Amino acid sequence: MKRLLTTTIITLSIATIIILNCTNFFKTSAVELPKDESKTAQTETYGKIPLSFEPNAGQTDAQVKFLSRGNAYALFLTDTEAVLRLRNGDCKTDEAKVASAKSATTKDCEKIEGVLRMRFEDANPTPQVSGANELEGKSNYLNLDGAGAKLTNVPNFERVNYGGIYDGIDLVFYGNERQLEYDFNIQPNADPTQIELNFDGAENLVVDVQGNLVAEVAGKNVRFNAPVAYQTIKGERRTVAANYSIENKVVKFQIGDYDKSETLVIDPILQYSSYLGGSDRDEPEAITVNAAGEAFVAGETFSVNFPTANAIQPNLVGTSDGFLTKLNAAGSGVVFSTYLGGAGSQRIVGIALDAANNISIAGADSRNSYDVYIGKLNAAGSGLVYPTVFIGGSDFDYPYGIALDAAGNAFVTGRTDSTNFQTTTGVIQQNDGAGIGSFAVRVNTNGALAYSTYLDGAGDDTATDLAVDGAGNAYIAGNRLLNNDSNVFILKLNPTAAALVYPTYYIGGSGSDYAHDVEIDVNGNAYLGGQTLSSDFPTTAGVVQPTFGGGGYADGFVTKVNASGNGLVWSTYLGSTSVETVQALKRDSAGGIYVTGWTGITGEYNFYAAHLNPTATALDYNAQF
Repeated sequence: MKRLLTTTIITLSIATIIILNCTNFFKTSAVELPKDESKTAQTETYGKIPLSFEPNAGQTDAQVKFLSRGNAYALFLTDTEAVLRLRNGDCKTDEAKVASAKSATTKDCEKIEGVLRMRFEDANPTPQVSGANELEGKSNYLNLDGAGAKLTNVPNFERVNYGGIYDGIDLVFYGNERQLEYDFNIQPNADPTQIELNFDGAENLVVDVQGNLVAEVAGKNVRFNAPVAYQTIKGERRTVAANYSIENKVVKFQIGDYDKSETLVIDPILQYSSYLGGSDRDEPEAITVNAAGEAFVAGETFSVNFPTANAIQPNLVGTSDGFLTKLNAAGSGVVFSTYLGGAGSQRIVGIALDAANNISIAGADSRNSYDVYIGKLNAAGSGLVYPTVFIGGSDFDYPYGIALDAAGNAFVTGRTDSTNFQTTTGVIQQNDGAGIGSFAVRVNTNGALAYSTYLDGAGDDTATDLAVDGAGNAYIAGNRLLNNDSNVFILKLNPTAAALVYPTYYIGGSGSDYAHDVEIDVNGNAYLGGQTLSSDFPTTAGVVQPTFGGGGYADGFVTKVNASGNGLVWSTYLGSTSVETVQALKRDSAGGIYVTGWTGITGEYNFYAAHLNPTATALDYNAQF
């Protein structure tokens, strides 16, 4: 598998990171999300980017043979142990100290979350450690010792082999599909009971009911999946029973009957996610996938070394720039990755693809508090289809949703605090109304501004998402704040923005209610997902959850509004006694609805995914992560 990016300074490559739990994964407010910061939480890091290993050429402690690292982890491989260093992304500690056997403690950096050592007990102290499957990427250190010393062209490998780690047993580390794997290859007639793993740094070490090995490190859980053991005999893979056993923090493998005249493989797996980024803060805001399974990820980066490839803009220009990255369908490589920005700060908050895979983007530019910008790149990411369109006024203007019609025209909605937001003639509302308002903009395929209008009622309005039907009507969802309470709204704007197809329809209860996402079907029904603090949010009979479950907290909701925009087809809560929200939803071809969001209590959130049947009378599944 070839790696396409060249790394510079620490590691400018797409990296991998171990999953601990979701405690600090979501940074958003538990209830009110007025600027829709929730979009960040919707975008899970994508793919199966291969793990890479650098040989130690002087960039870390001499005991280390190979290392792999990213914004929030480091893996150091010595002759006798694997050291997992868990930390926050902006920690600047001396990595050589952390790798050193004498000083690998959390005291070396306040932001280190923990160090876990997996030591090979009673193993060969000098195994043959070597890299295999060299990748195309190189690592370059341009200020190695703080005094300008350089280290360049350090190779990267896909695997690290330990030959003869035990008598007749080899070990290999590699990254494969969102997980770190290490295989013990037991040669014929070798004894697998030689293998003993001592886990230093684990405050607690248990085997859970699923057979997984769980190590608690600084209050976080690192999970090694139940071991898989197998033999390949005459081309057929045969599974062998395997389990963990623990005695005084030493882990052994219990192996069932197998053919001792053939090689046995024991394959434990450490789960992790893939991360895309550089050495500073990188914030994903949007993701979409085309029909070929290729993923497009966009957001904001402050990193001068964000990984680029085939870039239309290879360097950071502003304090922060937007970024756009396309990953191949396997998630194993980057098709292109580019900055998009200028002076000041920019971020991309929404992306959409047309039939030719041209990429329309909506973003925010900090020139006047914030202005809205809309752009379109060709499918190769090598150029703009039309010059970037900037729209705004003298105050805060921010986009929250982008959608395309069948012809590829771009529709954008969001919030404006400007009394002089740029509008066009003939639209439904050319001048500002009362309070903070919403806007809707349409940009044609040639970059011409087709319309721009306020959508401003009597309250404080924020449009958070939109969908467009085949005729070019825009269904816009959002929140109206009036008398300190927020209600959800949905409206339907005609193709020229000259009139509403149906009046604004409000949905809500006695507490605050927030819309996060909207979908439509071919009949013009609208599906809204969001969060409610109302114990009397309108629901309908027979749905999966007609009553509020949030106690003093909040529930998610999913609501289907009829095509006339004047009533509910069905509406249901989705929640428990904790805090829940529906962040995004998507209809499938059978009319069922995929739902995603988060659940938990303040500061302790888990990601969930669920599927509602077409009538919302049952959940086909509901899984938490």
